[in-house]
Amino acid sequence: FTPASQQLDGVLGMISLGVLFVMTGQIEYAVRGAGDGPLTPSGVDIRPQSYNGSAPLTPLIIGTEVIFVAAKSHAVRSLYVDPIQGRYESNELSIMADHMLIGHEIVAWDFAQAPHSIVQMVRSDGQLLGVTYIREHEIWGWHRHTTKGLFESLVTIPEGAIDVSYEIVNRTVGGATKRFVEVFAPRENVTRVDGVFVDCSLTYDGRVSGGATITITGGTLWVPEEMVQLTA
Repeated sequence: FTPASQQLDGVLGMISLGVLFVMTGQIEYAVRGAGDGPLTPSGVDIRPQSYNGSAPLTPLIIGTEVIFVAAKSHAVRSLYVDPIQGRYESNELSIMADHMLIGHEIVAWDFAQAPHSIVQMVRSDGQLLGVTYIREHEIWGWHRHTTKGLFESLVTIPEGAIDVSYEIVNRTVGGATKRFVEVFAPRENVTRVDGVFVDCSLTYDGRVSGGATITITGGTLWVPEEMVQLTA
């Protein structure tokens, strides 16, 4: 079907939240079936909801909102139902953090709901941005994460009771370019012995019994004092 939009736009994304949202480079549409009926080729009710335009990045659903990246300003915006007007309204979530987005693009993003409700996004220059967003409490705060390398992509995967974000990171190791699949170490219920506060690291738990001998080569080994056993 063709909406009466007075301009030619390509569809950049679609996502369902009560209605079908169709995102284009100029307009965000809400699509329903005509007369509250099913959506069919001959029964379509399509109405513009905002005129910000969308970047070619899959929108996210957070609670009862659609989160998307605007086409021109690369701002992060939301679409939500205004309880007074009874229609969808758009709000810019990056208005207080535009210095993190101006001059850059968001090339990948995903939402980790549990435990901290964070939208993580990869910026075009390889930095990792995040926004902690809890709309029901009117909380959102932006943060930036840097490393000795470049973030290239990410995906969030549910693992048990939490959502875990995995990143593809481009690093130079020994003069060669290498890419690693990395994940942030957990922060909840972690003792000082098990804490990991370095980038691109592996951990080895040497707390074994039975007199085993272990040899580690090719790197530097840091051992917390609680794990060191001195024998005569």
